[in-house]
Amino acid sequence: MNARRLSLTFPASFLFVLLLAALVLTTGCRQSEKEFKEAVETYHNALTDGNIDFAGMSVDAREQTRFFQDMESWLKNRRISSYFIRRVVFNSDNTQATVTVVREYFDNNQMVVKTKNLVQLWEKRRRNWVLVRGDF
Repeated sequence: MNARRLSLTFPASFLFVLLLAALVLTTGCRQSEKEFKEAVETYHNALTDGNIDFAGMSVDAREQTRFFQDMESWLKNRRISSYFIRRVVFNSDNTQATVTVVREYFDNNQMVVKTKNLVQLWEKRRRNWVLVRGDF
């Protein structure tokens, strides 16, 4: 039985290596973006459910005091009904992202639904995405 051997010339083998490297890098970027999306959605879903303790776990430790004070005060007379992510801009190495979120909430005092635009800076630290600055 004759076995066929794959023989690559230098340019072909070089292109093969480049293609393989690009595939690995693209897969890593997609995984990072997937983890980012899950982190942002988990944070906003927790706030929508009124669970600020769980949402606070996504906030940078230096901002947590302000986060809890602001959210406890803000949620006293409001209930978040929905949100959507309007825009995400990653930095060149996918370790930071600026996120624009639109939040709809019910204001109990005025008995109306309102919309609020939020701008948040998220940063990847070790394996987790953390909300480091911006609107809560």
